[in-house]
Amino acid sequence: MSIEQLLNQVSSINRLYEKIKLPGENFNIFNILDLSSKELVHSKIVAMLLDPKGEHGMGDKFLQLFRDTISKTIGTEKLDAIDFSDTTVKTEKYSDSGRIDILITAKNKKVIIENKIYADDSLRQLLRYYNDFPGAVLLYLTLNGKRPNDVSTKDKEKELEEGIHYDCISYSRDILEWLKKCKKEAVNNPCLRETISQYIFLLKQLTGQARSNEMAEVYTNIIAGNKDNAEAAFIIFQYIDDSKIQILKKYFKPLIEELAKNYDFELEMNLDRRFKDKYWGFKLIKNRIKFSFWFEGGQGLCYGINSKDVPEELNKHLRDIRSDSLGNYLGSDSFSIYRYFEGDKYRYWTDNFYLDLFSTTDDVKEVFENKIEELKALVKKAGYEL
Repeated sequence: MSIEQLLNQVSSINRLYEKIKLPGENFNIFNILDLSSKELVHSKIVAMLLDPKGEHGMGDKFLQLFRDTISKTIGTEKLDAIDFSDTTVKTEKYSDSGRIDILITAKNKKVIIENKIYADDSLRQLLRYYNDFPGAVLLYLTLNGKRPNDVSTKDKEKELEEGIHYDCISYSRDILEWLKKCKKEAVNNPCLRETISQYIFLLKQLTGQARSNEMAEVYTNIIAGNKDNAEAAFIIFQYIDDSKIQILKKYFKPLIEELAKNYDFELEMNLDRRFKDKYWGFKLIKNRIKFSFWFEGGQGLCYGINSKDVPEELNKHLRDIRSDSLGNYLGSDSFSIYRYFEGDKYRYWTDNFYLDLFSTTDDVKEVFENKIEELKALVKKAGYEL
Protein backbone atom coordinates (compact mmCIF):
# COMPACT_ATOMS: atom_id res chain seq x y z
CA MET A 1 0.00 0.00 0.00
CA SER A 2 1.35 3.45 -0.89
CA ILE A 3 1.60 6.25 1.64
CA GLU A 4 -1.32 8.04 0.00
CA GLN A 5 -3.46 4.91 0.08
CA LEU A 6 -2.62 4.32 3.74
CA LEU A 7 -3.55 7.90 4.64
CA ASN A 8 -6.82 7.66 2.71
CA GLN A 9 -7.76 4.42 4.46
CA VAL A 10 -6.99 5.79 7.93
CA SER A 11 -8.90 8.97 7.08
CA SER A 12 -11.96 6.96 6.07
CA ILE A 13 -11.88 4.99 9.32
CA ASN A 14 -11.50 8.23 11.28
CA ARG A 15 -14.57 9.75 9.62
CA LEU A 16 -16.54 6.60 10.42
CA TYR A 17 -15.49 6.85 14.07
CA GLU A 18 -16.66 10.48 14.24
CA LYS A 19 -20.11 9.39 13.01
CA ILE A 20 -20.54 6.67 15.65
CA LYS A 21 -19.18 8.68 18.59
CA LEU A 22 -21.44 8.42 21.63
CA PRO A 23 -23.45 11.52 22.65
CA GLY A 24 -21.59 13.51 25.30
CA GLU A 25 -18.31 11.67 24.74
CA ASN A 26 -16.42 14.95 24.41
CA PHE A 27 -17.97 16.44 27.55
CA ASN A 28 -15.38 16.58 30.30
CA ILE A 29 -15.46 19.00 33.21
CA PHE A 30 -11.64 19.21 33.35
CA ASN A 31 -11.50 20.35 29.71
CA ILE A 32 -14.36 22.79 30.17
CA LEU A 33 -12.57 24.44 33.09
CA ASP A 34 -9.25 24.48 31.17
CA LEU A 35 -7.54 22.28 33.75
CA SER A 36 -6.48 19.34 31.61
CA SER A 37 -2.80 20.24 31.17
CA LYS A 38 -2.09 21.98 34.47
CA GLU A 39 0.38 19.79 36.37
CA LEU A 40 -0.68 21.14 39.74
CA VAL A 41 -4.27 20.03 39.05
CA HIS A 42 -3.11 16.49 38.24
CA SER A 43 -0.89 16.47 41.32
CA LYS A 44 -3.79 17.58 43.53
CA ILE A 45 -6.15 14.93 42.12
CA VAL A 46 -3.63 12.11 42.53
CA ALA A 47 -2.62 13.34 46.01
CA MET A 48 -6.24 13.72 47.10
CA LEU A 49 -6.98 10.11 46.24
CA LEU A 50 -3.76 8.90 47.87
CA ASP A 51 -4.39 10.76 51.12
CA PRO A 52 -5.87 8.41 53.76
CA LYS A 53 -7.38 11.49 55.42
CA GLY A 54 -8.80 12.80 52.14
CA GLU A 55 -12.38 13.92 51.54
CA HIS A 56 -13.06 10.77 49.53
CA GLY A 57 -13.75 8.96 52.80
CA MET A 58 -12.11 5.72 51.66
CA GLY A 59 -9.33 5.76 54.26
CA ASP A 60 -6.10 4.21 52.99
CA LYS A 61 -7.83 1.95 50.45
CA PHE A 62 -6.74 4.01 47.43
CA LEU A 63 -3.20 4.29 48.82
CA GLN A 64 -2.97 0.52 49.19
CA LEU A 65 -4.27 0.07 45.63
CA PHE A 66 -1.61 2.52 44.43
CA ARG A 67 1.11 0.50 46.15
CA ASP A 68 -0.16 -2.74 44.59
CA THR A 69 -0.40 -1.20 41.12
CA ILE A 70 2.94 0.63 41.08
CA SER A 71 4.74 -2.40 42.53
CA LYS A 72 4.02 -4.24 39.28
CA THR A 73 6.15 -1.67 37.48
CA ILE A 74 8.96 -0.92 39.93
CA GLY A 75 9.10 -4.15 41.92
CA THR A 76 7.40 -5.19 45.14
CA GLU A 77 10.44 -4.77 47.38
CA LYS A 78 10.44 -0.96 47.17
CA LEU A 79 6.91 -0.26 48.35
CA ASP A 80 5.94 -3.39 50.28
CA ALA A 81 8.40 -2.54 53.06
CA ILE A 82 6.76 0.83 53.67
CA ASP A 83 4.50 1.17 56.70
CA PHE A 84 1.55 3.21 55.39
CA SER A 85 -0.43 2.96 58.67
CA ASP A 86 0.10 6.65 59.47
CA THR A 87 0.68 8.51 56.23
CA THR A 88 0.46 12.16 55.13
CA VAL A 89 0.28 13.31 51.52
CA LYS A 90 1.21 16.85 50.45
CA THR A 91 1.37 18.65 47.09
CA GLU A 92 3.73 21.49 46.15
CA LYS A 93 5.81 20.73 49.25
CA TYR A 94 8.68 23.21 49.47
CA SER A 95 12.06 21.96 50.64
CA ASP A 96 15.74 22.85 50.31
CA SER A 97 15.74 20.67 47.18
CA GLY A 98 12.98 22.66 45.53
CA ARG A 99 9.24 22.22 45.18
CA ILE A 100 8.15 18.59 45.42
CA ASP A 101 5.04 17.84 43.37
CA ILE A 102 3.71 15.04 45.62
CA LEU A 103 5.32 14.01 48.89
CA ILE A 104 4.06 10.87 50.64
CA THR A 105 5.42 10.61 54.18
CA ALA A 106 4.92 7.19 55.78
CA LYS A 107 6.18 5.97 59.16
CA ASN A 108 9.47 4.58 57.88
CA LYS A 109 10.03 6.09 54.42
CA LYS A 110 9.18 8.90 52.04
CA VAL A 111 7.85 8.56 48.50
CA ILE A 112 8.50 11.50 46.17
CA ILE A 113 6.52 11.80 42.93
CA GLU A 114 7.92 14.19 40.33
CA ASN A 115 4.96 14.92 38.05
CA LYS A 116 5.57 15.97 34.44
CA ILE A 117 2.71 16.59 31.99
CA TYR A 118 4.32 18.97 29.49
CA ALA A 119 6.93 20.92 31.47
CA ASP A 120 10.64 20.43 30.89
CA ASP A 121 12.99 18.99 33.51
CA SER A 122 14.63 21.45 35.88
CA LEU A 123 18.36 21.64 36.45
CA ARG A 124 19.57 18.76 38.69
CA GLN A 125 16.02 18.32 40.00
CA LEU A 126 16.01 14.55 40.55
CA LEU A 127 19.64 14.65 41.61
CA ARG A 128 18.77 17.08 44.42
CA TYR A 129 15.90 14.90 45.66
CA TYR A 130 18.16 11.84 45.53
CA ASN A 131 20.88 13.54 47.57
CA ASP A 132 18.64 15.35 50.07
CA PHE A 133 16.19 12.51 50.77
CA PRO A 134 18.39 9.40 51.12
CA GLY A 135 16.40 6.20 51.05
CA ALA A 136 13.27 7.81 49.61
CA VAL A 137 11.42 6.08 46.76
CA LEU A 138 11.68 8.50 43.84
CA LEU A 139 8.99 8.14 41.15
CA TYR A 140 9.16 10.06 37.86
CA LEU A 141 5.59 10.32 36.53
CA THR A 142 4.91 11.30 32.91
CA LEU A 143 2.12 10.74 30.41
CA ASN A 144 3.80 7.78 28.73
CA GLY A 145 6.62 6.74 31.07
CA LYS A 146 9.53 8.56 29.43
CA ARG A 147 12.87 8.88 31.20
CA PRO A 148 14.00 12.24 32.62
CA ASN A 149 16.45 14.42 30.75
CA ASP A 150 20.13 14.33 31.71
CA VAL A 151 19.81 17.92 32.93
CA SER A 152 17.71 16.57 35.80
CA THR A 153 19.87 13.58 36.74
CA LYS A 154 23.44 14.74 36.16
CA ASP A 155 25.76 17.15 37.95
CA LYS A 156 28.39 18.88 35.81
CA GLU A 157 27.76 16.34 33.05
CA LYS A 158 28.88 13.48 35.29
CA GLU A 159 26.33 11.03 36.65
CA LEU A 160 26.81 9.51 40.08
CA GLU A 161 28.84 6.30 40.06
CA GLU A 162 25.92 4.12 41.12
CA GLY A 163 23.40 6.16 39.17
CA ILE A 164 20.37 7.96 40.55
CA HIS A 165 17.84 5.51 41.92
CA TYR A 166 14.48 6.51 40.49
CA ASP A 167 11.67 4.69 38.71
CA CYS A 168 9.58 5.83 35.77
CA ILE A 169 5.81 5.40 35.94
CA SER A 170 3.13 6.61 33.57
CA TYR A 171 -0.38 7.96 33.44
CA SER A 172 -1.04 5.86 30.34
CA ARG A 173 -0.56 2.56 32.17
CA ASP A 174 0.07 2.79 35.93
CA ILE A 175 -2.21 5.67 36.92
CA LEU A 176 -5.05 4.57 34.63
CA GLU A 177 -4.89 1.02 35.98
CA TRP A 178 -4.90 2.38 39.54
CA LEU A 179 -7.83 4.71 38.85
CA LYS A 180 -9.91 1.88 37.41
CA LYS A 181 -9.40 -0.04 40.65
CA CYS A 182 -10.34 3.07 42.66
CA LYS A 183 -13.50 3.47 40.59
CA LYS A 184 -14.57 -0.07 41.44
CA GLU A 185 -14.07 0.63 45.14
CA ALA A 186 -16.16 3.79 44.83
CA VAL A 187 -19.12 2.01 43.26
CA ASN A 188 -21.41 3.03 46.16
CA ASN A 189 -20.29 6.68 46.09
CA PRO A 190 -21.76 8.19 42.87
CA CYS A 191 -20.06 11.61 43.12
CA LEU A 192 -16.62 10.13 43.75
CA ARG A 193 -17.12 7.38 41.17
CA GLU A 194 -18.15 9.80 38.39
CA THR A 195 -15.35 12.23 39.20
CA ILE A 196 -12.85 9.39 38.84
CA SER A 197 -14.58 8.38 35.59
CA GLN A 198 -14.17 11.90 34.19
CA TYR A 199 -10.53 11.93 35.18
CA ILE A 200 -9.96 8.53 33.59
CA PHE A 201 -11.38 9.77 30.31
CA LEU A 202 -9.26 12.93 30.48
CA LEU A 203 -6.09 10.84 30.89
CA LYS A 204 -7.14 8.67 27.97
CA GLN A 205 -7.41 11.82 25.88
CA LEU A 206 -4.00 13.09 27.01
CA THR A 207 -2.33 9.73 26.37
CA GLY A 208 -4.00 9.03 23.03
CA GLN A 209 -6.29 6.26 24.32
CA ALA A 210 -9.65 8.04 24.02
CA ARG A 211 -10.64 6.20 20.88
CA SER A 212 -12.30 2.86 21.35
CA ASN A 213 -10.19 -0.28 21.59
CA GLU A 214 -11.88 -1.57 18.46
CA MET A 215 -10.72 1.43 16.40
CA ALA A 216 -7.21 1.21 17.83
CA GLU A 217 -7.10 -2.43 16.83
CA VAL A 218 -8.20 -1.53 13.30
CA TYR A 219 -5.41 1.05 12.90
CA THR A 220 -2.84 -1.30 14.39
CA ASN A 221 -3.86 -4.18 12.14
CA ILE A 222 -3.62 -2.00 9.03
CA ILE A 223 -0.12 -0.76 9.87
CA ALA A 224 1.15 -4.16 11.00
CA GLY A 225 -0.61 -5.97 8.16
CA ASN A 226 2.40 -6.09 5.87
CA LYS A 227 5.83 -4.60 5.31
CA ASP A 228 4.65 -1.92 2.86
CA ASN A 229 2.07 -0.58 5.31
CA ALA A 230 4.54 -0.55 8.18
CA GLU A 231 7.17 1.18 6.04
CA ALA A 232 4.65 3.81 4.93
CA ALA A 233 3.58 4.46 8.54
CA PHE A 234 7.19 4.84 9.71
CA ILE A 235 7.89 7.31 6.90
CA ILE A 236 4.80 9.35 7.80
CA PHE A 237 5.85 9.49 11.45
CA GLN A 238 9.36 10.59 10.44
CA TYR A 239 8.01 13.64 8.59
CA ILE A 240 5.21 14.71 10.93
CA ASP A 241 7.11 17.74 12.31
CA ASP A 242 8.03 18.90 8.80
CA SER A 243 4.39 18.51 7.81
CA LYS A 244 3.27 20.67 10.74
CA ILE A 245 5.70 23.39 9.65
CA GLN A 246 4.29 23.26 6.12
CA ILE A 247 0.76 23.64 7.52
CA LEU A 248 1.92 26.66 9.51
CA LYS A 249 3.55 28.21 6.44
CA LYS A 250 0.52 27.63 4.25
CA TYR A 251 -2.25 28.64 6.67
CA PHE A 252 -0.93 30.24 9.87
CA LYS A 253 1.71 32.60 8.48
CA PRO A 254 -0.69 34.35 6.05
CA LEU A 255 -3.13 34.76 8.93
CA ILE A 256 -0.54 36.53 11.11
CA GLU A 257 0.75 38.54 8.13
CA GLU A 258 -2.79 39.81 7.57
CA LEU A 259 -3.13 40.80 11.22
CA ALA A 260 0.23 42.59 11.12
CA LYS A 261 -0.87 44.51 8.04
CA ASN A 262 -4.23 45.44 9.56
CA TYR A 263 -2.56 46.80 12.69
CA ASP A 264 0.35 48.36 10.80
CA PHE A 265 2.91 46.19 12.62
CA GLU A 266 6.23 44.88 11.36
CA LEU A 267 6.34 41.08 11.60
CA GLU A 268 9.32 38.93 12.61
CA MET A 269 8.69 35.21 12.13
CA ASN A 270 10.80 32.21 11.13
CA LEU A 271 8.67 29.07 11.08
CA ASP A 272 11.64 26.79 10.41
CA ARG A 273 12.66 27.28 14.06
CA ARG A 274 9.38 25.78 15.34
CA PHE A 275 10.77 22.35 16.34
CA LYS A 276 14.43 23.29 16.60
CA ASP A 277 14.55 25.93 19.32
CA LYS A 278 13.32 25.56 22.89
CA TYR A 279 12.20 29.19 22.79
CA TRP A 280 10.43 29.99 19.55
CA GLY A 281 7.87 32.55 18.48
CA PHE A 282 7.14 35.69 16.50
CA LYS A 283 7.02 39.42 17.15
CA LEU A 284 4.77 42.28 16.05
CA ILE A 285 6.69 45.57 16.20
CA LYS A 286 5.60 49.21 16.06
CA ASN A 287 7.20 52.37 17.47
CA ARG A 288 9.86 50.32 19.33
CA ILE A 289 7.12 48.38 21.12
CA LYS A 290 7.22 44.62 20.55
CA PHE A 291 4.29 42.30 21.07
CA SER A 292 5.81 38.83 21.43
CA PHE A 293 4.22 35.40 21.08
CA TRP A 294 6.64 32.65 22.04
CA PHE A 295 6.89 29.11 23.36
CA GLU A 296 8.61 28.97 26.72
CA GLY A 297 10.10 25.49 26.72
CA GLY A 298 7.56 22.96 27.92
CA GLN A 299 5.37 25.63 29.55
CA GLY A 300 3.54 26.44 26.33
CA LEU A 301 2.73 29.58 24.32
CA CYS A 302 3.00 32.99 26.01
CA TYR A 303 2.20 36.48 24.81
CA GLY A 304 3.44 39.75 26.19
CA ILE A 305 5.37 42.99 25.73
CA ASN A 306 9.16 43.07 25.50
CA SER A 307 11.00 45.32 27.94
CA LYS A 308 14.08 45.84 25.75
CA ASP A 309 14.19 49.12 23.76
CA VAL A 310 10.86 50.20 25.27
CA PRO A 311 10.80 53.62 26.99
CA GLU A 312 11.54 53.11 30.68
CA GLU A 313 8.45 55.10 31.64
CA LEU A 314 6.29 52.64 29.70
CA ASN A 315 8.09 49.73 31.37
CA LYS A 316 7.38 51.24 34.76
CA HIS A 317 3.68 51.68 34.03
CA LEU A 318 3.38 48.12 32.68
CA ARG A 319 5.07 46.73 35.77
CA ASP A 320 2.64 48.72 37.91
CA ILE A 321 -0.25 47.20 35.98
CA ARG A 322 1.28 43.76 36.48
CA SER A 323 1.54 44.23 40.23
CA ASP A 324 -2.12 45.30 40.40
CA SER A 325 -3.46 42.45 38.26
CA LEU A 326 -3.96 39.88 41.03
CA GLY A 327 -1.49 37.46 39.47
CA ASN A 328 -3.03 37.40 36.00
CA TYR A 329 0.16 38.75 34.44
CA LEU A 330 3.79 37.81 34.95
CA GLY A 331 7.03 39.65 34.30
CA SER A 332 10.74 39.04 33.81
CA ASP A 333 13.96 40.81 32.84
CA SER A 334 13.03 40.41 29.19
CA PHE A 335 9.30 41.11 29.36
CA SER A 336 7.49 43.97 31.02
CA ILE A 337 4.34 41.90 31.21
CA TYR A 338 3.19 38.52 29.87
CA ARG A 339 0.85 35.61 30.43
CA TYR A 340 0.16 32.12 29.05
CA PHE A 341 -2.48 31.24 26.50
CA GLU A 342 -5.61 29.58 27.81
CA GLY A 343 -6.58 26.08 26.69
CA ASP A 344 -4.45 23.15 25.56
CA LYS A 345 -5.10 23.68 21.86
CA TYR A 346 -3.55 27.17 21.72
CA ARG A 347 -1.12 26.90 24.60
CA TYR A 348 0.59 23.72 23.36
CA TRP A 349 -0.48 23.66 19.71
CA THR A 350 -1.96 20.19 19.88
CA ASP A 351 -3.05 18.31 16.78
CA ASN A 352 -6.43 20.07 16.94
CA PHE A 353 -4.72 23.44 16.50
CA TYR A 354 -3.16 22.35 13.22
CA LEU A 355 -6.41 20.76 12.04
CA ASP A 356 -8.32 23.97 12.78
CA LEU A 357 -6.05 25.80 10.35
CA PHE A 358 -7.64 23.81 7.52
CA SER A 359 -11.27 24.59 8.32
CA THR A 360 -11.70 27.28 10.99
CA THR A 361 -8.94 29.78 10.19
CA ASP A 362 -11.18 32.71 11.10
CA ASP A 363 -11.60 31.30 14.61
CA VAL A 364 -7.84 30.98 15.01
CA LYS A 365 -7.37 34.49 13.67
CA GLU A 366 -9.90 35.85 16.18
CA VAL A 367 -8.00 34.31 19.10
CA PHE A 368 -4.73 36.01 18.13
CA GLU A 369 -6.52 39.24 17.25
CA ASN A 370 -8.00 39.30 20.75
CA LYS A 371 -4.52 38.91 22.25
CA ILE A 372 -3.23 41.84 20.17
CA GLU A 373 -6.17 43.98 21.32
CA GLU A 374 -5.44 42.98 24.91
CA LEU A 375 -1.78 44.04 24.63
CA LYS A 376 -2.79 47.30 22.91
CA ALA A 377 -5.16 48.03 25.79
CA LEU A 378 -2.32 47.49 28.28
CA VAL A 379 -0.13 49.96 26.40
CA LYS A 380 -2.99 52.47 26.29
CA LYS A 381 -3.65 51.98 30.03
CA ALA A 382 0.03 52.81 30.59
CA GLY A 383 -0.51 56.12 28.78
CA TYR A 384 0.86 55.28 25.33
CA GLU A 385 -0.80 55.03 21.91
CA LEU A 386 0.24 52.79 19.05
